[in-house]
Amino acid sequence: MRNWRRNPAVVWEDDGEVIWAVHPSYGGVVSLTGPGPLIWELLGEGSMDNLVAEFTKASGEQSDIIKRDILAYLQELEELRLVTRG
Repeated sequence: MRNWRRNPAVVWEDDGEVIWAVHPSYGGVVSLTGPGPLIWELLGEGSMDNLVAEFTKASGEQSDIIKRDILAYLQELEELRLVTRG
C-alpha cells in the first residue's frame, strides 16, 4: 500500500488541540479533531503500518480494525483534497 501524505497545497494550523486545514480550491476550513491531529502529525513520518502500530499501541484495539478506520478517515481527507497517496 502506498503511503499517504499531506497535500502540499493545504494551508493548516495546529492550535494545540485541533488541526485547522483548507485546500485553496476546496475553500472550506476543516477541523481535524479526536484522532485527526495525531494522524495528521504522523503523516509523512512513515508508512500506514507505522500509523496502525501507533494507534494499536495507544488503544489496545485490534490492528485490522484500526487500519480500516484510519483508511476510511484518510479517504475522507482525500475527498477534501487534504491528503494524497504517493
